[in-house]
Amino acid sequence: LILKAGTLSAIGKVELNEKIKTSKVQTTNVISPYPYLLEVEAMDEFKGGSSKESDEQFFERAILSLYKYSTAGGQKAYEYFAYLADERVKDVKVISLEPVKVDVIIKADEAIAETVAAVDEKLNGDEKTQCFCDVVTVRAATKKVVVLEPTIYLIDMLAQASTLQELKNSLTNEFKIGVGLPYSKIIKALEIQNVYKVELEPNDLVVASDEVLEVSLNPTFVKAEF
Repeated sequence: LILKAGTLSAIGKVELNEKIKTSKVQTTNVISPYPYLLEVEAMDEFKGGSSKESDEQFFERAILSLYKYSTAGGQKAYEYFAYLADERVKDVKVISLEPVKVDVIIKADEAIAETVAAVDEKLNGDEKTQCFCDVVTVRAATKKVVVLEPTIYLIDMLAQASTLQELKNSLTNEFKIGVGLPYSKIIKALEIQNVYKVELEPNDLVVASDEVLEVSLNPTFVKAEF
């Protein structure tokens, strides 16, 4: 940093060389030998980095990488190159209902338009990733939003706030494209500590092949009677 004449401070940018999206690490330690440097203040957290890949995501991508050496146009090959195109891709589904017409469906938690564009460029702009005669269309998965309104009998009514948070954490939204949620798994996710009984209309959550499920919870809490 350069302190201009007549000024007492300067602002600079520090980059965190780790593959993480954000970090609350503060760079406030003074290591300069100059005696007139009195203090360092972090104005903001580190942000704008990459999302760290989980072990499960890395394993899945490693297996799919084997298909990149096969003939272009294979389903698994398209999946691999879609994941490779943008780290924000959370799930990929390849559908081909007609010969040479390929639909690549993408799920991403953020910047879905940019992610779809990156995958489209990878699959259609590189002769190594696209079969010569295939017509590849890349699009975002359609969200199917479902609001569950169960009646939940609690053992301790004073713990409603913490129980609601645990219920939301238990009923995650990490659903794959085209995969629904059976009624039995919904009940299992809701039967946590402090829950005595759950009443909910017995319906499975079904999605189309190009849809991705998104579940929100709006429960009614009732005191359990034994």
